[in-house]
Amino acid sequence: MNQENIGKFIAECRKEKNMTQQELAEKIGVTDRAISNWENGRRLPDLSLISLVASELDVSVAELLNGRKLNKEELEELKTTIDKLLEYNTVEEINKIKRINSAFTLSFIFIVLAVIINEINSSSDIFNFEVAASYLLGSGVGIGLLAIINNYIKINKQKNNLNKSNDNLVLRLKKRANTRNK
Repeated sequence: MNQENIGKFIAECRKEKNMTQQELAEKIGVTDRAISNWENGRRLPDLSLISLVASELDVSVAELLNGRKLNKEELEELKTTIDKLLEYNTVEEINKIKRINSAFTLSFIFIVLAVIINEINSSSDIFNFEVAASYLLGSGVGIGLLAIINNYIKINKQKNNLNKSNDNLVLRLKKRANTRNK
């Protein structure tokens, strides 16, 4: 990834679209000075802006990060890589589900222990088992809920990001294929 090449590519694509630095800056929510810094190779766009910059310039993120247009073979290779990433993401989701199941199992064990301690409490007055049972019950439920919420949020965030990236890539590939076929 060459910062200067990326900057030159941004400038070239912007000029092809007959946009000024100010116009591009307004479309992506940065200053024209930021665009100038990118184009002169002094800085790179923030990671959160890469997809938006690529979209405004009608190029793929891969092309933007390579600092040049990619040929058909390179785009096919990129598609293959994305397919592999999607497959990997599916494996990661399965692993997350396994971790959620482990958290549920741990929660269930805490709940069972709480019930057992509660039963012991009815036959013994030496130790306050109600406090211990309540603690274990609360811990079990709390761990389970936190695990579910945490993983649900992460999975949805990753799915949304992946879907957006995939949709943008598909649109760009279709657009590029239509342009080349004409």
